Amino acid sequence: MFYDLEKNNRMDDHMFFQHKGLNNKLSEVITDYAQPLIKHTDINSKIMTMSIICWNASLMEKEEQQDYLNQAIAQSGNNSEAFKSDFYNMFNMMYKRKQKHFKSDNRLVVDYSLSENAESLRFKILAIQYKKQPDHQ
Repeated sequence: MFYDLEKNNRMDDHMFFQHKGLNNKLSEVITDYAQPLIKHTDINSKIMTMSIICWNASLMEKEEQQDYLNQAIAQSGNNSEAFKSDFYNMFNMMYKRKQKHFKSDNRLVVDYSLSENAESLRFKILAIQYKKQPDHQ
């Protein structure tokens, strides 16, 4: 799942960029961000995808965030109440982590690729600087 700029009418607000003041690759930052999830299992594409979903949603205003998370749940194919509860609990934990440790990093993942082999996980990210839309009156 990636963030659809055209669908969300945000193409004009964004430019592809090299994030000023941040010399680290977002793939490395997301891997660090994902550590609470990774410590409970091996690093894998599901963990990294969930981390990206939480990262992106953490940047959004509440209404857009809720739509984005609902879309992620729908795409998972698991619509059980237990899954939804676990999903939102995990998101809340990761949201707090984003605010505490990565608050100044407003890069939004618009696309990514993960490839796994026996030795490693290759992780490539295309990101843009996220800007919240001004309120329309």
